[in-house]
Amino acid sequence: MTRAIHCRHCGELSMGIPLNSDDRFQGWKVRHQYLMVRKPERHGVTINGVFCPMDAVHCDNCNREIEEGSVAVARTMWNRDREDKPRDWETDFGTVVSAEQVNVDDTLSGERPKPPTF
Repeated sequence: MTRAIHCRHCGELSMGIPLNSDDRFQGWKVRHQYLMVRKPERHGVTINGVFCPMDAVHCDNCNREIEEGSVAVARTMWNRDREDKPRDWETDFGTVVSAEQVNVDDTLSGERPKPPTF
């Protein structure tokens, strides 16, 4: 099982790439969910047994900081033939929202977020 948090730009790109037929045949499944991001109370990585806290949530694709309250995409992949469906871990990183809610927010704000520049 893999799980990742993506900024909205990277996440929506990921959503547009379906699993290929070989992956589906071999049992791979994918789940994408929009989130309103909230950094977990204890957020970081463990390196060689040492916990290193992180100040913010970062995109697992482009490494840009994802601001609290902004829209991001949580992506989960697992193999149904080798493991159970993963727990709903996405709520650890914010509130799950529907695509319709994201579209309404875009409409009310009058603009769609621009892709990150590097």
